[in-house]
Amino acid sequence: MEELLFSNYIEIANKLKKNHKLAAIIETDTVIGVISLSPSTIYQIKKRPKNKKLVTFVTNINQIDSLSINEKNFLKKFWPGGLTIIKNKISYRIPNHKKLLKIISHTGPIYSSSANISGKSPIKNTQEAINEFKHYKNFIIVPGKQLSNKPSTIIDLDTNQIIREGAISIKKIMNELKNIKQKIYIGNDHAGYKMKMSIIKLLKNKYNFIDLGSNNEESTDYPIYAKKVCNAVLKNKNNMGILICGTGFGMNIAANKFKGIRATNIINPLMASLAKEHNNCNVITLSARFNTINNNIKIINNFINTTFLGGKHLKRIKMIEENK
Repeated sequence: MEELLFSNYIEIANKLKKNHKLAAIIETDTVIGVISLSPSTIYQIKKRPKNKKLVTFVTNINQIDSLSINEKNFLKKFWPGGLTIIKNKISYRIPNHKKLLKIISHTGPIYSSSANISGKSPIKNTQEAINEFKHYKNFIIVPGKQLSNKPSTIIDLDTNQIIREGAISIKKIMNELKNIKQKIYIGNDHAGYKMKMSIIKLLKNKYNFIDLGSNNEESTDYPIYAKKVCNAVLKNKNNMGILICGTGFGMNIAANKFKGIRATNIINPLMASLAKEHNNCNVITLSARFNTINNNIKIINNFINTTFLGGKHLKRIKMIEENK
């Protein structure tokens, strides 16, 4: 066991990078934690069951894959701080502790957990850390103390469920959680009705669908619903629209008649990402007859979770708008 002063954070980071079997007991903004670049190291020293998740400490929201714009805006209200999220079944947190963040900035994302043997209470100070872990090798114990007796609050963004109340109250989380779900205006003609209903059923826990019709499979005119969705998107520019017909072609033609709407017909997930990255489309049209529900689900997820790149692409969009 080796003991280092907290001010030697660069040396601590370098040691952790050099030896992935090394772990550090360290002060955080909540309970005292253990960090390591090897998850197996933490599981071993804590005697922690493998089915219990570790948290990945990061320093930047962009180090987490597949966050929607609304999710990023939500996290900016609580990070750095005592909120742990689960995204794609992986737990993440940005701790509100400057010196700890300096270590992570040198190591990159690092695994973490509370500093205790599994089932025991978290340790409260350096002396308790020495007593608890003195028999283990490959340890750095960094002098510090417990800054809070509450662990982080945990929320599962995959299901929008709060798993544990901790440093941040459930009430505060719930007040912001309602804004996470991306609002999507969705419309269809008779050919797209079943596909629309399947999409809403499978994604209703993830996104907030505003169904603008049609409401059955009776023959109808697709321009009616293209108009409803496009007008809604133009009034609520932070949201998006989905239009579904047999091919997606008719809805696409109708949607692009509205100034300010950038619609495109999407047939695969990669095209969905590019439509957002390069063209900042705000409406996508889908085929009910020539695509599967699984593929359309992937298209929607890719489109929503991709960010517009701006730059030269913004210049080109402005050129298109000037041509109208």
